[in-house]
Amino acid sequence: MLRTKTLVSPTLRTLSPLVLLSSSSTYSSSCNKARALLSPSLRSPPTPKKIPFTVAAHGRTWDDPYHWMRNTDDPDLRDRLDRENAYADAFMAEACGLRRQLAAEMRARVPATVATPPERWGPWLYYQYIPEGKEYPILCRKFSHPDGLVKTLLGYMHRFSKEEVLLDWNEIAEQFGYVHIGTCRISPDHKFLAYTLDTSGSEVFALQVKDLQTKHIISSSENQNVVSLTWAGDSGSLLYTICDETQRPYKVLCKILGSDKADDPIFTEHDLNYCVDITSTKDSKYITINSNSRTSSEEGCCSSRSRYNLSGYGHVHGNLVLFLQKKGLPLFCSIDMPIVDNIEGPRKVKDFNAWVFPLPSSLCNITPGSNNDFLSSVYRVVVSSPVIPDLTVDYDMEQQVFTILHQEEVMGLTDQNNANSHSLNLQSNCLSSQSYQFLHNIEDSQSWGDLSESYFCERREVISHDGFSVPLTILFSREAYCDGESPGILHGYGAYGEVLDKSWCSDRISLLARGWVLAYADV
Repeated sequence: MLRTKTLVSPTLRTLSPLVLLSSSSTYSSSCNKARALLSPSLRSPPTPKKIPFTVAAHGRTWDDPYHWMRNTDDPDLRDRLDRENAYADAFMAEACGLRRQLAAEMRARVPATVATPPERWGPWLYYQYIPEGKEYPILCRKFSHPDGLVKTLLGYMHRFSKEEVLLDWNEIAEQFGYVHIGTCRISPDHKFLAYTLDTSGSEVFALQVKDLQTKHIISSSENQNVVSLTWAGDSGSLLYTICDETQRPYKVLCKILGSDKADDPIFTEHDLNYCVDITSTKDSKYITINSNSRTSSEEGCCSSRSRYNLSGYGHVHGNLVLFLQKKGLPLFCSIDMPIVDNIEGPRKVKDFNAWVFPLPSSLCNITPGSNNDFLSSVYRVVVSSPVIPDLTVDYDMEQQVFTILHQEEVMGLTDQNNANSHSLNLQSNCLSSQSYQFLHNIEDSQSWGDLSESYFCERREVISHDGFSVPLTILFSREAYCDGESPGILHGYGAYGEVLDKSWCSDRISLLARGWVLAYADV
């Protein structure tokens, strides 16, 4: 059984009296009380058996007495799991009422039906939705109306056009009992759907190709552990990556639809420090094979005063979209293409007259959409923060305006009237060498559905016990927070130079409503 406890961090102590975490003695007394209520046979957690086993790898050897658990067919493993679950249920019996209450609160915040705004790609509008009473989404599309996007959107809203179901996760789950779709790609001619499928929960994905006209699975790969995939421009060839025995994506294979030949190997990465990924350009003319390691794949744009980490980029017609970060804060901008530049040496982002996309907060998490239509000047992203439910936003780089298409509905909190489209002219927000700002925030934050009036969210630089400055994001309910008495939870992660995901999560509300303080340390 996995048990958690509240942590007391030297970092958070520097914020007193803003954050006061529960002490370990309080946790221990609670555990002792719960354990005293158990029957004598369950007062101690079950102890697994040990079988001597020696592991040898990378020139080292060590003992692993629990190696026998790798055999999931061993009846002793099932017996151990049953005893662990019985102990956990008995230990948490006193909290059954609270658990049911929390589950009911979380369900009440989720609308009966959840849908994404339609996204145009060629003559089609693609979207997903979760039907009422179902657990998994359905991928659909509708043929767009020839009179333009506005009429098409109206037709979508009023169900005027016929809906075509491409993939129903729920049907697969009913057949196998479990479903996880890893990657899903439509072919450039819109006739085929390739996706990776896991029906066992092992996170080992198989490749399947579906004919969208006949609705039949026409091809599946004998190779397991498929990770990424992309279509060639002719829609007749599909490239994908597979993993080795250490779960490292290392090889690119090419499948020819309709061919009985084995899939052709295109590229193999022999260096164990590198992983392989594949993508295609938006015009489908080129396939990119990316071989990355944690130490050599990082890119940056340097200036004389600061460094911006390039966390991602995208291409749309006539524009290069850059996702930059400085000290964990986002900068999202576009640069007109082609770039005419005869100056040698390092260049600054502002030198390219980049348009900084407006953001509601410097604490936002930005996730790009599929943006399959290369000829469109509109770039779609999902913007979120600890106090802003997910917003689907279209940025028009030619007109330099943005449109809020949709905001995640949280029952009892968000007003759907705030999710109406807002188009603002922001041409004055271009960066110039004379006037440069790192982030541009919209003054009218209410148009973004900001819940900061109810929830406090702030980013601070605090000094840890070893003298290093750590960015700390603090979140609590303004109504429920009790100065000097509120308990807290500290989340910390320091691997790979990545920051914690601090996007919106409605499940946190139950914790915040009970006075808890959440802190996220990007160490």
